[in-house]
Amino acid sequence: MPDSAVRAPSTATAAGIALLTIIGAVHLLYAHGYYVLVAYVGALFYATVASAVVVAVGLVRGARVWGWTLGVLLAVATLAAYIASRTIGLPMFPVLPWQDPFGLAAVGAEALFIILGVIVLRTPSRSVKHNHGGLVAEMRSEHVHDASARRVLIPSENRPDD
Repeated sequence: MPDSAVRAPSTATAAGIALLTIIGAVHLLYAHGYYVLVAYVGALFYATVASAVVVAVGLVRGARVWGWTLGVLLAVATLAAYIASRTIGLPMFPVLPWQDPFGLAAVGAEALFIILGVIVLRTPSRSVKHNHGGLVAEMRSEHVHDASARRVLIPSENRPDD
């Protein structure tokens, strides 16, 4: 693989990014209207959109642990807020009906992201071990994107003659 090649994301990562896109798009769709109605709710919707973008970029760049962890926390928070807004209500915000199709799409995406995120985080990451003249280095394969990043610096006393 050439140094400049970009690895295709795993199926789980691609699915996670697709789910984050749904979550972000639905929240962006409603953010302005809710901001006009109750400013803090609209601001939370905009924060959800920004967070979904940050997590998606992190996943694209291979941030396995913090990307999936932050994504799961985001999905749990938005799912909890949706349930609260439909049951007990939010301060200064009317209780809304459950039947909103876009809201249900976001809820489904959030639930699926939580399940997928837990599976990914509980699955051990693949490791690549290199032994160079007694110096052992371990690199997580999710974070290695090009051949130059795979090189391990070998102390001069252990370096083979050129």
